[in-house]
Amino acid sequence: MKKKAFNADQSGSTQINADKAFLGFCSIRFLASKNLLLSALVALSFARVGERT
Repeated sequence: MKKKAFNADQSGSTQINADKAFLGFCSIRFLASKNLLLSALVALSFARVGERT
């Protein structure tokens, strides 16, 4: 009986770990896309400033 409960607990923790890994992956992707947008905006603003002078 104890062994069965332990196995169920193990599968539950692996599911939680998988969810955490997925969330981490999503947040990394989100941050990367945000950085790309920011760098594109910065590049555009620099290009506009360069055109003015």
